[in-house]
Amino acid sequence: MHKIVKYFDLIGIVSKKIPLSWASDKYPLGYLPTALLFLVLLFSGCSSTKYLQEDQTFLKQNVIRLPKDYADEDKLIIKFELNNLIKQKPNNKTFIGVNKRWYYYKKDSKWWGWLKNRGEEPAIFKESLAEQSVELIRNYFFKKGYFNVQVAYEDELDRTQKFTKVNYDIKPNKRYMLDSVYILSEDATIQPICNDIEKEISLRKGNPADSRLYEESVNTIQNRMIKLGYAAFSSTYILPLEIDTLGKKYIGKIVIQAPGDTSGHHHVHNISKIKIYPNYKQVDIESETDTLINGYHFVMQNREKIGIKIPSLLNNIYFKSGEKYDRTLIEKTAAKLNTLDIYKFSNVRSKIVPDNKVEIDILLKPSKKYEYEFIAEGFLGNNSITNFQIGSLLSLNFRNRNVFRSADVISGTIEGGIELNQIEKSKYNLSYNFKFLTQYSNPNFSDYLYLWHGLKEIPIFKNFYATLKDNSYTRFTFGYDLIDQLNINLFRNNQLNLQYGYNINFGKNSRVLLNHFGIDLIYPKYSVSFDTTIIQKNPFLQRSFGRQFYSGILVRNLDYYYSKPLNAFGESNSVRVSSEFCGAEAEVLKRWIPLYLGDSNDKANRMEISRFAKVETEYRYNHIFNKNQSFAFRTILGLAVPFGLSQTVPYNKQFFIGGPNSIRAWRIRELGPGSYRKVKDNIANFQTGDLKFEVNGEYRFSMLRFSKYNFEGALFVDAGNVWLLTEDQSREGAKISNNFWKEIAVGTGFGARFDFNITLIRLDMGLKLFDPNPDAYVWLKQKDPFRKFGISDITFNLAVSYPF
Repeated sequence: MHKIVKYFDLIGIVSKKIPLSWASDKYPLGYLPTALLFLVLLFSGCSSTKYLQEDQTFLKQNVIRLPKDYADEDKLIIKFELNNLIKQKPNNKTFIGVNKRWYYYKKDSKWWGWLKNRGEEPAIFKESLAEQSVELIRNYFFKKGYFNVQVAYEDELDRTQKFTKVNYDIKPNKRYMLDSVYILSEDATIQPICNDIEKEISLRKGNPADSRLYEESVNTIQNRMIKLGYAAFSSTYILPLEIDTLGKKYIGKIVIQAPGDTSGHHHVHNISKIKIYPNYKQVDIESETDTLINGYHFVMQNREKIGIKIPSLLNNIYFKSGEKYDRTLIEKTAAKLNTLDIYKFSNVRSKIVPDNKVEIDILLKPSKKYEYEFIAEGFLGNNSITNFQIGSLLSLNFRNRNVFRSADVISGTIEGGIELNQIEKSKYNLSYNFKFLTQYSNPNFSDYLYLWHGLKEIPIFKNFYATLKDNSYTRFTFGYDLIDQLNINLFRNNQLNLQYGYNINFGKNSRVLLNHFGIDLIYPKYSVSFDTTIIQKNPFLQRSFGRQFYSGILVRNLDYYYSKPLNAFGESNSVRVSSEFCGAEAEVLKRWIPLYLGDSNDKANRMEISRFAKVETEYRYNHIFNKNQSFAFRTILGLAVPFGLSQTVPYNKQFFIGGPNSIRAWRIRELGPGSYRKVKDNIANFQTGDLKFEVNGEYRFSMLRFSKYNFEGALFVDAGNVWLLTEDQSREGAKISNNFWKEIAVGTGFGARFDFNITLIRLDMGLKLFDPNPDAYVWLKQKDPFRKFGISDITFNLAVSYPF
């Protein structure tokens, strides 16, 4: 106890220097940060060594040491994999740098700790674990073809004799490379098949004798044999890799055993019976009925109905009774059934029965027919014309499955938002928005205008046509959007939307959204002040804010999504590329169709056919360090360009920035374009641009846990802006220039997140660090150094779920 008393005496010395008025104007901070820093250093120190026994030391570090000339593979990946093999790891640290062994607490031990759920059992160095690690490392290199590898460890004490660093010294020596590889079968009837498979396996001439390549080759052999109908074929028939030496050459042999039955041959299997359970339950069933329909046995449990039209279900099953067993078709069917939203669970099981037959069970568990989700968001702050602003957004997501008993789904969103704005003292005005979006989707492919049937004869589209038929959903979408800000002297905007296309799955990680047909009608109305002050004085805004007709016949939207799942390093990333094309057919057929809708003499009210192309790319990266810490990153780049008779991109299709899911130090549409912003104008946020750049990063960490719930914190930095591609005389600094990098706004802040498992509530507080507008007020660069930091310098954002 002497050492602890000594430490707390030192804390007392520091604390005596803190005056009682440490929070006063004379001593705004005092010595409090010094004391806090001293406490952190104290608890992260080595005073826990007093609990060690005489022959014990803490494991401080594991070091992997490879020869400098070792360059066969990426050293970083090798060291990462080797560190995972090592049996004993040093203690982790918290996000404030305190070693977690300080938090460890065990009732029947002498260890002292606090925050018990944060602690780790102290890592006491053990020679036996180091020796086991040496054997694991040696085996790791042996499997890679280093048959003469040498591994040893050295434990190194620091000067306090209480901490040990373990050095693992590795000398891989020569790696054995194969001069040839053969597949040999004891069953001569499949030897021709083995000769063909030799061209497909990973283990080939010039490769190292690597166990990973061998395992990949075994999987290739097994999958190919099963695809050819050898349902009983298993990797157990494939013997371990044999390496023969012929002089200085190394020959790899993959030997396939013959079956142990009397025939000594592998046999092709056929599908005998297919049973479909359309209402499968994982419990004992009182009664079952078996009905044969089109060669398929439909098994009804408790006399329940099938629930779906027979042809609609059988269209998604790619094998029949009596056909040769092909696991590729089995897996294809399983993948297709998993995409059907009407089923919560689906499984395809195969069972080998006598006489070289295979029975298949298809288990289907329906999802709930109706599903609803309610979401609420809100924000608090101000903008350029309001002294006070508070708003909320309520949305209802709904889903109705198997509407016409064809595995079809109707889903949609009903959304409403309202803002209360204080324009003047004791004067409040409301603005609101409403959105309705509904989508009908069917799992069957319907060829649009018989287009793909004709294109399939072209080689580059042949495989794509097959993918469309097997992996696409047909989608029909209708939407209506209303934004009403007339009460705050802005505008009202009505928009109707109609689309038809496909949702195409390219495996687990990528998909494409293709809309062939699309129509939008935009009908705005302006307040008198907005029309006279902004619209009439700005030809650019007159063109972009006008009544618009968006059309697309062949390709309206083409979006690509790719996601890479979490890897061994705790990293995951995703890519999204969205594109939109409008008015191309109007430009091609402009000699035969009118260029506008409405009276050609009424320029103010006629509806123009918009012609533009828009592309937006987004990249996301996430790194999970541990269950309490992670890092998230996102970058977005977008470009919208008019063509033909259109001179500007419509306002609804331009890019904007700011808000709870963008740059959080600014409100939605408050920032840009470029360095332009007239903060004294009596106009709220409506700024958009043709070019968008945005980058966001945030460090997320857990602060407190309450049972199943988690209270998280986040430190974030956001940067970006929007620009125009053409000059706008009324908005100086809005066009992109060579000095665009000087116009990138930067904001930072802190976020609090309440994770309730079902949903996550987020409150982000943003602070402007750099504003490209020279006249804009930013607290950190303001000219009045005596102005105190106030609540008005913070932009509050309340939302649901993470921003990215």
